[in-house]
Amino acid sequence: GGMGKTTLAQHVYNNPRIEEAKFDIKVWICVSDDFDVLMLSKTILNKITKSKDDSGDDLEMVHGRLKEKLSGNKYLFVLDDVWNEDRDQWKALQTPLK
Repeated sequence: GGMGKTTLAQHVYNNPRIEEAKFDIKVWICVSDDFDVLMLSKTILNKITKSKDDSGDDLEMVHGRLKEKLSGNKYLFVLDDVWNEDRDQWKALQTPLK
């Protein structure tokens, strides 16, 4: 930590060129130490829908809703303060984003 990565990411995220890129969905999420695919997926979904999702604790259901909301949209996600290097968890998180 302490290298200014968050500050740099904030400058990019708030840059007028990013606004010009016309992203339909723009989400900033602070991940921190607890990297849980279900919780992170639900957080992304809640930020996109601007409401509390009621998909419960079924990852497949949450991912289905996420895929539905993202389909056909141009989106930018910034996941800040990530300390997880587990490839399997990253692959699981990417599932609805493809």
